[in-house]
Amino acid sequence: MEYFLLNTDNRLKYLHNLLVSKNKISYLTNFDNLINQTTKNNIAILPPNFKWTTELASRLPKNITLICGNASLEVQQIFKLKDIAYFNLMQNETFVLKNALLTAEGFLSDFIINTPSSIFEQKILILGGGRVAKAVALILNKLGINFDITMRNNLKLTNFQFLTKNIINWKNFKSKLKNYDVVINTIPFEIFNQKDLSKFKAESVFFELSSIQVLNFENTTKNLSQTKNSLINNLASNIDGNTKKGKKTKKTSLSTPKTALTNSLTPLSAPMKYVFCPGLPGKYTPKSAGKLIYEYLKSNSFLK
Repeated sequence: MEYFLLNTDNRLKYLHNLLVSKNKISYLTNFDNLINQTTKNNIAILPPNFKWTTELASRLPKNITLICGNASLEVQQIFKLKDIAYFNLMQNETFVLKNALLTAEGFLSDFIINTPSSIFEQKILILGGGRVAKAVALILNKLGINFDITMRNNLKLTNFQFLTKNIINWKNFKSKLKNYDVVINTIPFEIFNQKDLSKFKAESVFFELSSIQVLNFENTTKNLSQTKNSLINNLASNIDGNTKKGKKTKKTSLSTPKTALTNSLTPLSAPMKYVFCPGLPGKYTPKSAGKLIYEYLKSNSFLK
């Protein structure tokens, strides 16, 4: 069995080194080479935050095993038609929990880079009650940093009561937005309209830790490029990789479909700084994140 890893993410570079150290046949390559060289019964591995489009999915070869993150139902249908065995890392509970902790750890770096004051001096609000929200809350709590949190699902409140006493009622949290210097969103759904955004403090920072951009600004791409730590998922753009034979390939530029960068929300404008934070484990803790994927492969019998 051979493994073909996309080289756009540093965690997969560490995973490649781990596989090679265990005498596995592994190739770290760009997207073009991955789709051209991954053959029947072999495994293609892409980062958990890779953004699939139908165009990219349609280029995959048939009868392979694919390990990556979430894919839309439309993309999954293409996988099915191609007899691709699709395994979603983000549906594995152990992986998701550990990855959430790495995400929260990486977020602290983005926080420091993008805020002018000490983290201890800022009024913080977390939106959401899922794994990433809990991981962020856990780290802030251990550092002795005060924060508020709000969530739609009251059943999850018990998971946070030992981390903070400042639980805000979801029904009226928007009226309190001007109290916060930092808002951390972990909910991958539309939350705010244009009227809501006017309620934010003028110099506040909105950190997007959800898997999609829930705020669709007219100048989203411009905003992100101006934010020092923000990353746009340019799918396999300008990638140098090694071919199966170990030879260097020329840079390959694949244009990113617009659907990978935007969503269906009405374009918005807002007073606060917007920081989109995708792929934090691959950015700040790639060695640990690569080891985490290796553990997934091992525990799920992909290392033969």
